[in-house]
Amino acid sequence: AILQRLKAQRANASKSRNARKLKAGEADRKLVDQKEAKKAAAAAATPSPHLKTTISQAASWEEVPVLFLYGTQTGNAKEISLLLMNEAKAAGHQRCSISAMSDYIGNHSFEAFKNERVVVTVVSTTGMGDPPNNAETFWRQIRRKKEKNWLENLNFAVLGLGDTNYQDFCAMGKFFDSHFSRLGGTKFYPTGYADDATGIDEVVEPWREGVVPKLKGVCENVLRTKSSDMSAATTAKTAKTAKSSAQGCLTLPKDGKVVVLVGEEDGLASKQAKPLIEKLKSDLGVSSVSSMSPKEYVKADKSLDGLSKADLVVVILSTSGPGEVPTNSMRFFRALKKSGKGPEFLESTHVVVLGLGNRNLDNFCGCAKDLSRSFANKYGARTHALSLTCIAKNDETEPEAWRDSLLKALSEKKCDEDDGKLAASTAVVAADIGKPVVQDAVSRPLVWEDVPVLFLYGTETGNAKEISQIMSDEAKHNGHNNVRCMPMSDYMGTYSFDALATEPLVVVTVSTTGVADPPGNAEDMWRAIRRKKEPKDWLQNTRFAVLALGDTNYTDFCAVGKAFDRHFARLGAKRFYATGHADDATGIDEVVEPWKEGLVPVLKQTAHEIANDPAAAAAAAAAGG
Repeated sequence: AILQRLKAQRANASKSRNARKLKAGEADRKLVDQKEAKKAAAAAATPSPHLKTTISQAASWEEVPVLFLYGTQTGNAKEISLLLMNEAKAAGHQRCSISAMSDYIGNHSFEAFKNERVVVTVVSTTGMGDPPNNAETFWRQIRRKKEKNWLENLNFAVLGLGDTNYQDFCAMGKFFDSHFSRLGGTKFYPTGYADDATGIDEVVEPWREGVVPKLKGVCENVLRTKSSDMSAATTAKTAKTAKSSAQGCLTLPKDGKVVVLVGEEDGLASKQAKPLIEKLKSDLGVSSVSSMSPKEYVKADKSLDGLSKADLVVVILSTSGPGEVPTNSMRFFRALKKSGKGPEFLESTHVVVLGLGNRNLDNFCGCAKDLSRSFANKYGARTHALSLTCIAKNDETEPEAWRDSLLKALSEKKCDEDDGKLAASTAVVAADIGKPVVQDAVSRPLVWEDVPVLFLYGTETGNAKEISQIMSDEAKHNGHNNVRCMPMSDYMGTYSFDALATEPLVVVTVSTTGVADPPGNAEDMWRAIRRKKEPKDWLQNTRFAVLALGDTNYTDFCAVGKAFDRHFARLGAKRFYATGHADDATGIDEVVEPWKEGLVPVLKQTAHEIANDPAAAAAAAAAGG
């Protein structure tokens, strides 16, 4: 009897606990639903500029926004989406954006998705037909949506990634394909289903090659059918804005507004800003010029909206330490990052960034490069040859040359109609985010010391990193001024895989792990270079050398180093120094030490050849501009 009573008590207690959990779960769901309802109402009341304004401003198919949306657990879907976006940009699409599904909801809202016109979705399936973590919320919201015409303006394509060794092959790809259609979307390209069991490239590669050419026709159709309720006045205004926002032209009307932001800790940035402001007023007759520190600007304009109203924004940053943000600029960097602004924020504004730094320290002018890249890629600032200039703090002549070149470009108001770059009479001052510097404001020829040298490494144990850092230090000691050293993963994140084609000198040090596998921080670049098929002369302006690290106790000795060597050559790059194969079984120093010693003079000689070769200099000029 006692045991029965205890059993009954336990059963009642368990029943009570389950009831409380159920009640709490219902309360949580109601709270989530209420929050989503408020978010949806806000989105409906104030559509995101990224979604509505850009389509209304599109004057040609190239300007129709294209969103690459992905959900991934291992990174494959993200990598494929990046490749698709870069290929779309190369095909002429100017307004491409990429986002994880979770980031899209965080930056906009789920309700904002109904305003998208062209979306390419790449999504993987995890577990037993489950969505990836960064796609779960979006997946749940799409399931709940009932309005049949909610996505009536959407043109979509879906690539599903899965594995036939598991149940519900490509369940997420099939899910988004069916629900986009159910909600009124129009599929413009057949859905692809890539199987990891047989190799996803068998489906991914032909799917990529087929979907990108279709985008042009889709965007042309979107342009023809965009909302007819837009007033004639708004149409004329947006067309004018789109026309004036052509990339490459650096112009400033006489009644234009100029903002000069001075970030520093040592007074050097103010020293360069003062004569520039005086010249803008006296030589160009610009009356509206405001100058302050980035910190003061944020205090005066917390929303940062004033930047979009300026015709020209000049930021002069005297970086502290190894490319770090000056103290009086930190608040500005944080405010810009948290602003939630999109690619339309600065589409009518020219931004010029001058970075002052120490060439002897790592990450030379790092924060200036980061800021320039954000202005152009994230906030849509109009780019040109003077978007970014990096100068050594102790240089007495370059700042004046930069200032004179900027004033000359602003006064000429002239653009080359063929390629949108500055007119030939306007000299190029410096490299954009580490690209080759070929000419300065006083038309100085490129000297070998300024030819950029990139040391890339892929490592699992740290050996390749250590060797690369030693070689980069020796290159600096030998007179090379423009040297960078980084893992392949950082290069892909900081620049992009396509930026590799702009590098004139590349030294690769990479190890092989497992069964002929690349190290973790080399995997993305290894996969990307294997997939790159055309053009065959893609790296024709690049000269390279490879040092491979391996162990003859394992199969496929130095396989990854040999693969990079082979693919660089296949894509048109020129090998300037014989490939080294270091064996850990006998001691890698037997190969590494003589290879390093031999590299130093050959590297200098190759830099001389690039500086003195008209064809190489012309290619570097195009990359630098």
